[in-house]
Amino acid sequence: MLFQINDLRTSAGRERDKLDKIIFAVTAGTLSLSITFIASSSHVFAGLYLLFASWIVLVLGLVAILLAYTFAILHFKWCEKGILQNKFLNPYEMEKNIWFILCEILNWTSLFATVVGIGLFACFGYLNIQ
Repeated sequence: MLFQINDLRTSAGRERDKLDKIIFAVTAGTLSLSITFIASSSHVFAGLYLLFASWIVLVLGLVAILLAYTFAILHFKWCEKGILQNKFLNPYEMEKNIWFILCEILNWTSLFATVVGIGLFACFGYLNIQ
């Protein structure tokens, strides 16, 4: 039983943690880069709507990844409880709960928001190249 819990902790969890950290770092970095870009210039910018849209999307991506991390913890606790009570006959039953589904949705949402936010910021930057 303890081996099942250790396998649960180590297998797919590590890779998802890495992806979550990468998405979080890239999103936060893009957001801080865009704020620095605006703060360090006295230039009148064209297409500010793109910048504001990128900020909104990037912040939503950060919120999504933080919520996904929270739901992943809740999913882990649910699985651990089920393993200790011998509820699971096969490993695929562990993926049948709301925490896992919400975590997956939010992970994909954060990835999509990061890509869209970077794209919007790149469009804003392209419009303002002198």
